[in-house]
Amino acid sequence: MSAFICPICKAPLTKEDRLYRCENGHSFDRAKSGYVNLLTPDKMNSKTPGDGKEMVASRKAFLDKGYYAPLREKLAETARSVAPASPLYLDAGCGTGYYTKAVADALENPHILGVDISKHAVNLSAKSEKRGEFAVASVYDLPLADESADLITNVFSPMAHDEYFRVMKKGAHLIYVVPASSHLMGLKALLYENPYLNKEEDVVYDGFTQIDKIKLEFDMTLRSSEDILSLFTMTPYFWRSPKGAEEKIKNTSALRDRAEFCVLVFEK
Repeated sequence: MSAFICPICKAPLTKEDRLYRCENGHSFDRAKSGYVNLLTPDKMNSKTPGDGKEMVASRKAFLDKGYYAPLREKLAETARSVAPASPLYLDAGCGTGYYTKAVADALENPHILGVDISKHAVNLSAKSEKRGEFAVASVYDLPLADESADLITNVFSPMAHDEYFRVMKKGAHLIYVVPASSHLMGLKALLYENPYLNKEEDVVYDGFTQIDKIKLEFDMTLRSSEDILSLFTMTPYFWRSPKGAEEKIKNTSALRDRAEFCVLVFEK
């Protein structure tokens, strides 16, 4: 039996060799890498929702070089401190699986789930973490039963408050990672005439109690224009930078920057 539920009728899904199937006859093919597409047509905002192949490849290239390793370690450490034994763990917006695997390794006998709206991202997650189940799905319509999850991590994905609250057990934890005010100011200074600070604010979410706020800061030196371009391509700046931004990056051989994150821990 899978921890995922049918996105059409909400019945439990059974995982078979080549598909997922519910008792009402709905079935969903498994890709070669093992993931399943549970994003129904009415939940798609385009033909290929989420990050495209280029953005996902850039994220993998950047993360695999270890630039964000301190965040990965802090996330795993924090998850270990709040999760029970044998938790149902969901990575909401799992991306390439970079953080999913680290958290899973830190937990005791977890049932690992990951969802992302990008099929390109989920495909990489399924390849990198064979212990888990991965699905193309929206965080605003999670294919999970009510009050089933012990732990959710969310790194830079939307805060789908209502859905997280629905699927989390009472006493479960949500770890939400957001950029702090001065995150990547070096990259912004390269791209913009007047680089701006990120808005940083404490938000109250109904039904959740914030039990911790961890500020994580570290310096990093990107060692090539290719690495700078990978970082640029995986960020929102890729969509809203001025003309000529990519050319500036290609002419920059190294970039010293500072990563700043807020790791927010909530309890239901």
